[in-house]
Amino acid sequence: QHLTLKNIENIYPLESKQFFKFSFIRNPFSRIASAYCEIMQYRKDLRDFLVIYKDSSFKKFLQLIKKNHHTHWMPMNEFFPKKSMSFIGKFESFEEDLDNLGKLIGTKFSKKNSSESGNFSQEANYLAFYEDKENIELVSEIYKEDLNRFGYNFDDFIDFEKKEKKVKSLKPNIKLA
Repeated sequence: QHLTLKNIENIYPLESKQFFKFSFIRNPFSRIASAYCEIMQYRKDLRDFLVIYKDSSFKKFLQLIKKNHHTHWMPMNEFFPKKSMSFIGKFESFEEDLDNLGKLIGTKFSKKNSSESGNFSQEANYLAFYEDKENIELVSEIYKEDLNRFGYNFDDFIDFEKKEKKVKSLKPNIKLA
């Protein structure tokens, strides 16, 4: 479930003061391209929410999410205040950050499902989504605070996509069956 820290503190007002609070974040350029793929393939509820049709482009998707707030694509900085977290890891260094998190809390995590789940993120290359420069501008505007707060930028996204061994080069206009 996508709950903000404030939602969790409202549900567990006393307990949350004792929680070890952590999150994993992701470069917004990768995150939103992955979300687009997921929504277009599997999430009719979110397509209906945005009124996205079978031929909706990534650009149209970005224009719609800019106007329609939802926790599924909400900027990560809105999930938790800056100084409220005990640990923030990054998707791009997931294995290393998971090890660091485990050391902090005194546990060892199983990595059984961490990188071979077969989801879009592991298989897909999202570079083609940004051949249209307006898409870069839209993501930069929508996720400006995330880019600044977490030290992400478009060049980091390009470097990450190029170094990963991704077998599918997706196009930014998915057709539904």
